[in-house]
Amino acid sequence: MGSIKILAPLFLCPLFVFAQRYAQEQVKEDLKYLIKQIETYNPALYAYNQDFSKKAGEVVNSVNGELSTFEVFRKVAEIATLSNKGHFGLGTWEDEAHEGILNNKFKYMPLAPIVNDGKIYVWDTFLDGNSFERGDEILEINGKRQKVF
Repeated sequence: MGSIKILAPLFLCPLFVFAQRYAQEQVKEDLKYLIKQIETYNPALYAYNQDFSKKAGEVVNSVNGELSTFEVFRKVAEIATLSNKGHFGLGTWEDEAHEGILNNKFKYMPLAPIVNDGKIYVWDTFLDGNSFERGDEILEINGKRQKVF
């Protein structure tokens, strides 16, 4: 019986975490910060979702009263989903994962391709100067001709 008394607090601890509540203004401020960061660090955001700001604003405006941890997470996930981004990086521009972007050390393809009828075409470009336009066929990459699928 003594061991049950010792273990009981361990089983009750998660209930305290789930019971945590967040003030309406705190949640709204945090969600607005998240939206600003998504707009800042997702350069193709409005190319894929022109009404992101409107829909994300509706999520912020839907916050009414205190929210639990899970309710806050639902709001964060909803905004992340609206951005149509498959992943989000954490950290700062000075950390190892991001410094290569600023120093142009990473190899990347600055356009979004699409495959249609066994050929590769430019769907979107992220280059300054627009060397490519949507619909241009990609005949080779790094000197290698494309294979027909």
